[in-house]
Amino acid sequence: MKEADFPKYLSSFLSDYLPNQKNASKETIASYRDTFKLFLKFCENERSLKPE
Repeated sequence: MKEADFPKYLSSFLSDYLPNQKNASKETIASYRDTFKLFLKFCENERSLKPE
């Protein structure tokens, strides 16, 4: 996986995989989105890892 692939895969996971293949509700998708936001902020603030 190249560095710039992560945002593409995360976007695909949230917009394609969860709603279409897993039939997840909008609330579940929003929960995953918010969790990833928190995780990415943690990575950037505590570990100096950029989301890219």
